[in-house]
Amino acid sequence: REYSNLRDLFEPVKKDIIYICVNGALVVYDDKLISKTPLERKTAFSIADDIYKAKGCEMLISGEEKTYAKVKSYDYADHVRKNIGNILEEIRNIRDVRENIIKISAYKKSGITREAEMFMKKWGSKVQVVQSQDTWVDFTAPMVTKGAALYMVQQAFGFNYDETMTFGDNYNDLDMFAQSFFSYAIQDAAPDIRNSARFLAPDVETILMDILRI
Repeated sequence: REYSNLRDLFEPVKKDIIYICVNGALVVYDDKLISKTPLERKTAFSIADDIYKAKGCEMLISGEEKTYAKVKSYDYADHVRKNIGNILEEIRNIRDVRENIIKISAYKKSGITREAEMFMKKWGSKVQVVQSQDTWVDFTAPMVTKGAALYMVQQAFGFNYDETMTFGDNYNDLDMFAQSFFSYAIQDAAPDIRNSARFLAPDVETILMDILRI
């Protein structure tokens, strides 16, 4: 998720949280930028063009505070704004985006696994490509991952592997699991995800409430 989205989601405690956003490309604490790793602009625009040309796919460009899209359907724009909660600016020309591009995403409502394989084959050697849900594929700068960002946060704030708990349910969470002793996969995640975590959880809230009771 984008920073503005997460900040609104955690409004009551927003000043107490270190935010690892957009798959690790942006890290923010107390409204101060800790790190930002944008995509190279020419590469980002080429990826966005590919997504737009792909049948049934919609694209999303992530900046620091808001997202941009040359949308094909009203339903998609409505989904981004209402279901995901992003600030979305609709654009006619992808190259009208002036701020740094920190993530490009491809979306296909009916499922994007086949397109994910195509995008991985073309772009996987140039940027970080990961399927984040059944309907989404994310593109970030090389070496940008949630795990790399988590390691940087651990170093910057002085806590270690044994003090870290992570939760995940998809492939973009795997290297984050490797950076924490208390790694939890949500129990209805795919087998690859469950097998990569040390523990299983029915949901995040159950585990956190158990910790608070200790």
